[in-house]
Amino acid sequence: MSIPAKSVIVGTAGHIDHGKSALVEALTGTHPDRLAEEKRRGITIDLGFAFLEENGVRFGFIDVPGHERFVSNMLAGAAGIDLVLPPMSRSSRKRASISTFAGFWE
Repeated sequence: MSIPAKSVIVGTAGHIDHGKSALVEALTGTHPDRLAEEKRRGITIDLGFAFLEENGVRFGFIDVPGHERFVSNMLAGAAGIDLVLPPMSRSSRKRASISTFAGFWE
């Protein structure tokens, strides 16, 4: 009898062009953009999915669009997420560091 693996659903969060899809691909080896229009435009339009199993844990990644015109698709992917993975641009990391230092984020 095998012990079932724990499953964790990880969602991306962030603005367009901050590397969400690239990070998912780097972690899983699967690029989550699958539609021809997404590949042509270089942006996520619909939800993308990738999977990884590591140390007995199954990770399912949901890559959501980061552009405001695709908010409905973004919200559809938010249901059932256990963790959020927020890749940040260099300027966003600087703001996050300042916010952490100022005590906004613990």
